[in-house]
Amino acid sequence: MGGPTSISGEVPGLRLGSGGSAAHVARGSFKVMRIRLGRPTLDNYSAGFSVPIATGELSVTFLGVATLLFTDGESAWLTDGFFTRPGLARVALGRLTPSVALIDEALTRTEVTSLAAVLPVHTHYDHALDSAVVADRTGATLIGGESSANLGRGHQLPPERIQLVATGDSTRLGAFTVTHLESAHCPPDRYPGQILEPVTSPARAASYKCGEAWSLLVRHDSGRTALVQGSAGFVAGALAGQQADV
Repeated sequence: MGGPTSISGEVPGLRLGSGGSAAHVARGSFKVMRIRLGRPTLDNYSAGFSVPIATGELSVTFLGVATLLFTDGESAWLTDGFFTRPGLARVALGRLTPSVALIDEALTRTEVTSLAAVLPVHTHYDHALDSAVVADRTGATLIGGESSANLGRGHQLPPERIQLVATGDSTRLGAFTVTHLESAHCPPDRYPGQILEPVTSPARAASYKCGEAWSLLVRHDSGRTALVQGSAGFVAGALAGQQADV
């Protein structure tokens, strides 16, 4: 994990401020972007693209969407663990189920054989669809609020592998200490609310309600720190007094 990084710049015609949003763009500043059905292809980017595997150094590897692999060579844990990619038609009209083949492929490519924990940043399907399955296949503990716990219960994870936390709670994961801090999903939240009962797949996308949204403050015994912001929303004052390198 590198040191603090700042990013700055100006985009002509784009201002964020009181009462404004990124959608308020001055006409003529940008070419019109045509919306196409489906997701953009990665074909032009896949050739020659590779992610180096962590080999003992304290590191974070981005694995897509909001899945991050933290490891120091001794301990490893994941946020989310989302590897299944259901098509938009299935999301809108069908039922979703984790793809064990895709999960195993991702774990194999990243050389993950065991994890201390899987921590969903919230429980929409595109974050937590696979969380319980990944925990099951890696021996990890599924850590989160009641909504995450109900995904674990639906997958029949043993109770001792489901850990409930509240805001401010810290969990020791090897040389890592992870503190859950209350956060919020950015608007619009298409599936708001809590997951109040176990979810068993296949299930509708709407079954994966947002649940508890978290900011994760990560501290390592080496002294390095990081903040994982699970969504673009926030709770005023929740991060007051907190600092992180990354």
